[in-house]
Amino acid sequence: MHNMNIYDIFHLTLPLITYGTMLSNPSLIVRSAREKLQLNQYDFSIHIGKSQGVLSRYERGKVNPPATIIMHCMNILNSGTDSYDIEQIITKLRKLDGEQHLQIRQALSLLLDKCISPF
Repeated sequence: MHNMNIYDIFHLTLPLITYGTMLSNPSLIVRSAREKLQLNQYDFSIHIGKSQGVLSRYERGKVNPPATIIMHCMNILNSGTDSYDIEQIITKLRKLDGEQHLQIRQALSLLLDKCISPF
């Protein structure tokens, strides 16, 4: 089994840590959805039914996108993500004992604290 250190955990969990920030930043939601689909602005603007100029203003934060666009982008961002059963997670966590897993437990604790109260 690969021994992960605090930097590996941070790299893997950075999207979760920034989730709270993303929710408060519509331009980041739109840009992240476009980048997830690997589309340029023109092609993504067609995908969402807006002009490339309007999409550009959304991404630069000049104009807030309507709720329907934000919801569509959030659906894109959430699609294809793995869902884990809580029992599977708890079983894995129980295996993280001893000094060799201290940094991982600390990182997970900080991550959970951040997810529970992101502000």
